[in-house]
Amino acid sequence: MLKAIRDSSRGAALGHAWVLVERSVENDILIMEDIPDLVAHLEAGQDFMVDQLGFEFVAGTFTVSFLDDKTECSVQEMVITLRELL
Repeated sequence: MLKAIRDSSRGAALGHAWVLVERSVENDILIMEDIPDLVAHLEAGQDFMVDQLGFEFVAGTFTVSFLDDKTECSVQEMVITLRELL
């Protein structure tokens, strides 16, 4: 499912941010049971951190980071895409 999203127009809109989400799932950092809580935090405009994976609202931007890699994307697109995993 993750790769299918990456190859879709929604995955293209998220770009590297979705690649970071995929990597975190592959490394058992983000588990599917965390997705509803993650979505709730993002919809409320709250940061969400799991180990070395971060979803952060900083100075009017939304940033996804995993390990030493980070990128910005649309929080609305991320929420819509994460909901597809539920």
